[in-house]
Amino acid sequence: MRYVDFKVTEMAMVKTAKDSSVSGYIDGINKKLAGATDKERTFYVGSQQDPNKIFTADAGQKPVKHLGDEITGKGKNHLGKDATSVVAGTLYKSNEIKGESEGNLKFNRGEVSEGYHAIAAFVRLIARPTQDITLDQVTSYIPKLKNNQVFTLKRNETDNKDLADMFSVTIALKPESWRYFQNFAVLKDSEFGSYVKDIIDDANEETGRRADVYANNNKYDEVRVIGDGVSGEQERKTDIEFENETEKKYRGYSIKAGTTKQIHQVGGGAIKDGPKGKAATPEERYNILQDELFGVHGFARIADISPVKDEFLKFVGSDQQPEGRLKAQEIAYREAADSMNNFLTTDNDEKNFLKTFIKALKWWKNRGDDNVLLKQFTGKGTIILDAKRLDKMQDAGLNIMASYDDTKTRPGIKIYDKTSGKVLINLRTYYSDGYLRNYIEKGPLYVQLTNIAKPKKKSK
Repeated sequence: MRYVDFKVTEMAMVKTAKDSSVSGYIDGINKKLAGATDKERTFYVGSQQDPNKIFTADAGQKPVKHLGDEITGKGKNHLGKDATSVVAGTLYKSNEIKGESEGNLKFNRGEVSEGYHAIAAFVRLIARPTQDITLDQVTSYIPKLKNNQVFTLKRNETDNKDLADMFSVTIALKPESWRYFQNFAVLKDSEFGSYVKDIIDDANEETGRRADVYANNNKYDEVRVIGDGVSGEQERKTDIEFENETEKKYRGYSIKAGTTKQIHQVGGGAIKDGPKGKAATPEERYNILQDELFGVHGFARIADISPVKDEFLKFVGSDQQPEGRLKAQEIAYREAADSMNNFLTTDNDEKNFLKTFIKALKWWKNRGDDNVLLKQFTGKGTIILDAKRLDKMQDAGLNIMASYDDTKTRPGIKIYDKTSGKVLINLRTYYSDGYLRNYIEKGPLYVQLTNIAKPKKKSK
């Protein structure tokens, strides 16, 4: 017997610029706050429409400007406790707040893509005799599914009708994304439709090769497709796994949808006390950069910013104003770029640095698990990135350099090949509404070195 576990732990890693913008959310909140009656000023609080978490705002309040602003009133907070005020960012993003209509759906394309990816893989696996699948075939199964529940079918071997393989699919999405997954109106969204086209092409190509084997190997196969967009988001970066119990081998995929370059991010620390903890101190902000970003969470040291610690803390200051935090961020990034280049002074230094840097690249992409590939549906085709290819960087004749990026409005570092000018990785500062994060983004050279995708068949 061959037992195969085909697992998708979808992580909602992609949010395009059109997905639920902060400004639109605030506009929707203020529109409700201006309501004349208590009913018009009543909000759900939390991540879903929970009747036990309802808050009615007082009349006559000033408009909300930031997600961290408090709204006074009476009701329950996001924890379900009695409250006389709630933070604007904890209010449920209802269709009314998002200003949504049938022709203007505002959904997380990345999360809904994960559901389509899982069901497309399942439909291609059960196609007997093995054949390419279509969008209509994929959508015909969606109404049969329930959130986080197993759906199972048997399929006979192509040549041996007395032998049937077992296939199952389980898709777990957040309630809001599940609602859109079940709503075929999302396919009218041109951007999302292009992702789905890539997903079906990929199912016919990548999943199709495995489906062909299962259909004709004259062995009993038990295959599970598990799409999980809810659990394990922080612990792992595996979105899809092929496991063979007999051979103890597996192949994993991390799934993304869209053209995002981001492969990892490191937070900048909370800006104020809130539901998730206290505001980060200047010392904690320094440690985030030194140990989490440039120390890669203790896994690999790619830069040392300790020489500018005192200067960093001076600019952050006890009041932690945005201007000071951004200036401190610039100081840290400039020192990090210099530190990396110091590690690249001699050929032997460069050799040692590349070993460490490759470890960092792998950790950012898949927590260092070489068996996990990154699969990205761009809307113009699919790329599949294999981190094991990074091991060949030392033999690729690259002349790696780091440079502080003065062309950007926010602090950033580009790590590139000096000979070709191609960027390997960008580290950049994201800043909005007081919140600061550090993004790690793949560049053209990264894709060139790691992409193993083959030309895809066109979906019908």
